[in-house]
Amino acid sequence: LRRERKMVREKTATLLKRVQELYSHMQPRISMGEMQITRELFRQMLKDRELAQWLDDMGCDDGLRERLFDKIDKDANGVLSVKQLVSGVVDLLRGRFDNMESVTMMLRSINTRLVEMEGALAVRQNTNNVMF
Repeated sequence: LRRERKMVREKTATLLKRVQELYSHMQPRISMGEMQITRELFRQMLKDRELAQWLDDMGCDDGLRERLFDKIDKDANGVLSVKQLVSGVVDLLRGRFDNMESVTMMLRSINTRLVEMEGALAVRQNTNNVMF
């Protein structure tokens, strides 16, 4: 277990270092904590040889790479934070990508957003009714 944790830490650190290098070329002057990786930026990063080799070493085939962004973007907002990226990479390293889990989390996120929108619309509608 300790060996696995050490390997996960080392592989994650290697990947994050490369992601930060790539990101700094595309978005200079932004710290690691402020990184926001869009789907398009993620696609560009996947073209990097080092990153592609890292994913190959982890057993991440082309089919999974196409879906990787969506699996990592658990709140389905179209942007990856560093926290999401790290969490997703750790899951990938540990072989924890379960399609049902990803779908369930995405549906929960969408449901939460819909409830928030419904509440905002109700408030707006009540405000409009009071004015008239």
